Order: sequence, then C-alpha cells, then structure tokens
Amino acid sequence: MAAVGFVASNLLKTKETALQEWHPRSYDQLAFPYWLEQFQNTILDKGRGNAFFAHFLFPHSPSVYNKDCKPTNRWIERSYLSAVRGLAGQELDEARVKEYGFYFAQTLYLSKQLDKFFNAVLSDKRFQDATIVVHGDHGSRISAGRNVETMSPRDYVDNYSALYAIRKPGVTTGTDYTLHSVQWLNASLFRGNVSEVAPTEVGSMQGKSDDPAVYAPITDPDHVAIMPMHDFDASH
Repeated sequence: MAAVGFVASNLLKTKETALQEWHPRSYDQLAFPYWLEQFQNTILDKGRGNAFFAHFLFPHSPSVYNKDCKPTNRWIERSYLSAVRGLAGQELDEARVKEYGFYFAQTLYLSKQLDKFFNAVLSDKRFQDATIVVHGDHGSRISAGRNVETMSPRDYVDNYSALYAIRKPGVTTGTDYTLHSVQWLNASLFRGNVSEVAPTEVGSMQGKSDDPAVYAPITDPDHVAIMPMHDFDASH
C-alpha cells in the first residue's frame, strides 16, 4: 500500500514536501486520520449485520506524528539499526532510544484516534454488542538485526511482538500480559477452547540465546497448530 501511495502521489502531483504536505488519496502515514474516518463512515453507513476489515499503515514507521497529534517534518528513517544502518555499540544504543521515542509518540497519537473511532461507532446502538479486534501485524522493527541469523532476543521483541486487543460480548475487560501466539488467541476466542501444541525444536539462535527457535507445523487443515512465543524480557 505504501508503494501504491507513492505512485498515486506522483501521478496526482501530491508528493510529500519537506513541510510534509499530504493528500487524502495517498496511502501514507500522514493520511491515516483521513482513512480512519472513511472506515468509520463506511461502518456507520452499512450498519449492523456486516463484517468490516481495514489494514492501516500505522503506527508503522516512519513516525511522522508526535504525541500531540501534530505532523512533524521527520520522514524516512531506515529500520534494522545494525543490518541496514551499520550502527554498533553506543551509537546503536542511542539510536534505539531515539527511535523508541518517535515510535511511542506516534503510538500515543494512534490511541487518541482509536478512542474517537470507538466512541463514534459504539455510541450507535446498532453496534453496542459488536465484536472488535485490533491486531498489529508486527512489532516496532526498531531492531539491530534483519534476518533470523543476526537477531538477538531483543530483536525478536522489536520485530514480532504485536498488540492483540479484543472487545467482544462475554470477554472480561482487562489487560493480560501472558504471551500466546496469534493462532491460539484467534482459535480460543472464536472456536472455543483450544490447547497449545508442543513446539518442534529446529535449532538455536547462532549462540545469541539459549532459547531454541521453534515452529509448529500444521499437518491437518482441521487442526489449529499453535506456536508458543518465547518468554523474552522486553525491558532490556
């Protein structure tokens, strides 16, 4: 979608400038509030009895909004701090801190936008018992390594930890910090109780960690194979 947006922006003569001007027909991060509003309007227009899906490029990098919901002049900063940008040692540590700051500022902005979206939809009586799932497709990617051979446990957190939030009748409100695979979450929430299967060990992380790399193959289309996540400590 980013590539489509880049091409569309050029064709429409709306390519972003140093001042970060944008056009709502462009699939870029700056146009996120426009597209979220369009999604909201579609839901309210179509009404109850429909399933809606949207994939937004947000809070995906580049982080172009600050925590006060204002666009910045910041644009492209490459991910994979060591593998792509060649950083190491103190430079790597300082870049992580800097990038986390930009990323979390944009995430705070996202939270405010989602609050407005949910309030608008759920204030409509037709959707008061709606099931809503919010799922990130990957982590922040503020990672040193790009490929599995070069990733540390911390890189796994940055690349693959993702938000999974659900609002559904019968699901108690709260926060759960236990780690589960997305397959298990989907299966347990939409297909009833499902047991996690034992992982298959396929090797270690090149001496980077004592934790084995694992996968759980799906051998039966009617059986949901679940891969437990590593219990990495995201605090360091």
